[in-house]
Amino acid sequence: DSERSGMRLLFGLALVVSGAALQAAGHRPLAPAFGRSRLRPATLSVVDIYSVADEWVRAAPYQSAFCITAFKATIADCITQARELAAIEAEPEAGIVSCDDVSCEVLEPSERRGYSWQRSLAFLLYGGLYQGCTQYYLFNDRYPLWFGEGDDPATVAVKVVFDQLVLTPLLCLPVLYLVKAAVLRRPLREGLRRYVEDARRDLLLKYWALWTPV
Repeated sequence: DSERSGMRLLFGLALVVSGAALQAAGHRPLAPAFGRSRLRPATLSVVDIYSVADEWVRAAPYQSAFCITAFKATIADCITQARELAAIEAEPEAGIVSCDDVSCEVLEPSERRGYSWQRSLAFLLYGGLYQGCTQYYLFNDRYPLWFGEGDDPATVAVKVVFDQLVLTPLLCLPVLYLVKAAVLRRPLREGLRRYVEDARRDLLLKYWALWTPV
């Protein structure tokens, strides 16, 4: 029942944000692009899609940020869970390492389950609300005020250092653990405890090693 409820909520949210995207993109008609009369139908189709996407992102930055990042995070989790289930089928008696974007845990045979829609829902919400909307606000609204709009190496370095040493340990990662705890119906305190435990091991080092160069 919980998996079915999670699945219904997941698809319900997908329909809502998709509807918002289509509504935002439909405010203005598409302008002619690249001499349409000379383009083949397949090319026109690509141009139309690009024009709609560009119009949508410009007209509805927060809605588009939510949809794009929620979709990305959900698909990434779907792929990860599919690989985990395939590993379980290959070695039914072995412990499986279950990983998400930031941490891993070993699942014993008795702990393994089927596909978790609740986990995918957690990533949909985190991807859309934090990685999409919150980061759009921080990077496009707050950062120019705090650090200036320059793209010189010194300004970029300050922004990266602030993101990695302040936002990541104090906001980015704790929010993910709290969202997962809430969706999986665990106490929020347990989510924070798991974050602190992982951070004391190697969570932050792995995060910095991956995302600082990026």
